[in-house]
Amino acid sequence: MKSISVIVSTRNRPDKINDCLKSILANSFSDFEVVVVDQSDDYRTKEVIQEILSPLIRYFRMKEKGLSKGRNLGIKRAGGKIIAFIDDDCLVNKDWLKSIYKSFPKNKDIAGVFGKVLPYKPHLHKGQICPCVFLKYKEKIITKPTLHWKNIGFGNNMAFKRGIFEKVGNFKEWLGVGSVGLSAEDAEFVLRLLLNHYKILYNPEIKVYHNRWLTKREHRRQRLSYSCGEVACYGYFAFQGNKLGEKIIKNNFLNSWGKLKFSFKSLLFFKKDSLRLLCCTLQEFYFRLRGLVVAFWFHS
Repeated sequence: MKSISVIVSTRNRPDKINDCLKSILANSFSDFEVVVVDQSDDYRTKEVIQEILSPLIRYFRMKEKGLSKGRNLGIKRAGGKIIAFIDDDCLVNKDWLKSIYKSFPKNKDIAGVFGKVLPYKPHLHKGQICPCVFLKYKEKIITKPTLHWKNIGFGNNMAFKRGIFEKVGNFKEWLGVGSVGLSAEDAEFVLRLLLNHYKILYNPEIKVYHNRWLTKREHRRQRLSYSCGEVACYGYFAFQGNKLGEKIIKNNFLNSWGKLKFSFKSLLFFKKDSLRLLCCTLQEFYFRLRGLVVAFWFHS
């Protein structure tokens, strides 16, 4: 059994997965395997992996779509004591696996660890935005439920003890990219752990670099998906009576209500871009409402 299994779920990004895998294989830590779950529409990703020619890579093709479904299949196929996750558009530094591995003996009572996420070569992408960046500098153990994107980190740089999945279950397949919930599968899983009294470590020495760059318009569309996922995730817990979930849902819709009032007021006074502002606000409200419907559906 390997010490670490790295799971990469990918779809239609052969160039990205090539860079991602090569950065993992260049690590200073050697006792690991990489489980690639490919949901692509063609065979280009498979061809890229065959060209790498590494016995450390285990390749699985999956017809079903969705990040959570891919990760869950990866968990099923993984043989490591620690299961690490990274997205196909990320690269890691040479000590990424070593830093993950060393985190667990130093903090024996933790269930999992999240790390720092930096933008990849920002000087080449002026005027663009890199999402899912997490830049906290201080190591911290999290024991109480909290907003993941403020205090814990993201699913593109996380790792857990293998036994945790046997105790609390895998990722919710109605959350995450490619699902009805659109995102937040990582938020739901880590909140589930904290509610079951497990501890999570944030270790800034565990570094990955996110190589995804968006225009302002693309980023706005991405944020709509995040809005849906956030409400779907925390709404799911709110319907179970969780106070944090209730607070986050309340804040989301109070925020939408405030934006709607401001937008209508701007429209009445014929302010510049008032119609565009109203359309954007209504879009955000729709995605939040969609998330709430998803939360209610899967709660019941």
